[in-house]
Amino acid sequence: MHHDDLKHAAELMKKMLDNFANNPEKIIDLFAEDAVIEFPYAPGEAYGFPKRIEGRAAILKYAKGLQSALRDYKINPLSDWGCYSLSGSKKFLFEYTGDAITVPDNKPYHQDIHAFVEVHHGKITYFEEYWDGFYAMMVFGAITVKSA
Repeated sequence: MHHDDLKHAAELMKKMLDNFANNPEKIIDLFAEDAVIEFPYAPGEAYGFPKRIEGRAAILKYAKGLQSALRDYKINPLSDWGCYSLSGSKKFLFEYTGDAITVPDNKPYHQDIHAFVEVHHGKITYFEEYWDGFYAMMVFGAITVKSA
């Protein structure tokens, strides 16, 4: 794996994440037509958090939907990321943080995130993101936690 491949993949990811919730139309060309996004720790559709999204049209629809839930979504600077190539492949591991404000109740939202990504021919073909689904459900009101 060449260092330039990791650098290109990291820059592609940063561009995608910077625009994912804020300007979804700007991300769609960064994905392959048959790209897949998976959120293994997401609670699932019953709570409004899908575990899998297939194809560019579905990815765009999902990203546009985030605008009704989050605003001012920001990813930490690329220089602060953990970036790793997985041996002998076009797969990468990235560690980053995301911050936003929830809509409509203006709560701060923060996640420490790990993502596995595959890039082929300059396009994201697979994006598997790990974040705290329990925390997301609390912040967005899908569940309430009673104090002891």
